[in-house]
Amino acid sequence: MPDLPFPKEVVRDLIGITRALYVAFKGMGPAYADQLSRVTQIGAKLSRALEKGQKGGPGTWNSNTATLMAEQAAKELGSMVDAYLPAKVLIKAASGRLKRG
Repeated sequence: MPDLPFPKEVVRDLIGITRALYVAFKGMGPAYADQLSRVTQIGAKLSRALEKGQKGGPGTWNSNTATLMAEQAAKELGSMVDAYLPAKVLIKAASGRLKRG
């Protein structure tokens, strides 16, 4: 693993996608409880990675571990999205939060 800075902006983007996916699955009802649980776990993993990644510089144990955690979470998140979950669903879920705030 090269000594690159922790990609905090990428992880923040993934957290945003995870939040939108959470809202989308929550809106789909109780039939999606398993997906909601999985996306919650992924969001927690990404948040932990972000926290850990900001504790060390490039090449440190914290940075390297956080990057690996974020990569794994990204793979898990990717496995939850397919052609049957259009981006429109995620955008609608996220924009619905704007109207409430």
